[in-house]
Amino acid sequence: MLRLGLERVRFDPERGRKALEDGATAATDVAEALAQTGVPFRTAYKLTGALVRKCMEAAVPLSRAPLDLARQIDPRFTPDVLRAADAASSVTRKKNAGGTGPNRSTRSSRICKPPRRRHPPPAPRSPGSERSFRT
Repeated sequence: MLRLGLERVRFDPERGRKALEDGATAATDVAEALAQTGVPFRTAYKLTGALVRKCMEAAVPLSRAPLDLARQIDPRFTPDVLRAADAASSVTRKKNAGGTGPNRSTRSSRICKPPRRRHPPPAPRSPGSERSFRT
């Protein structure tokens, strides 16, 4: 069933890029980047949430959050941490099995393609050609 639906799915890359421009989809990446600097993830997650709210109030996409705005929340935000909000970089960093990274999604799309048939399908039977045996 899934294959039937996937055969008809079409993606609009430009529309997808525009949906990612605000950077909010990469908020977890920002939290992870902050955690990689030694901040406990639970704290990093809360700090990133506060940054997302601050960006929304200032009408600034997370991907373009100024460092001074981020540091109003916590001085541990750095330019490297904020770079994690870039959607293109975020996707490229994904390397886990089943992830959204370019190499993984290309591999997954190959897996989803229907297999080539090695043998022709069986010929249809004509009505009444099946015998019923009664005892």
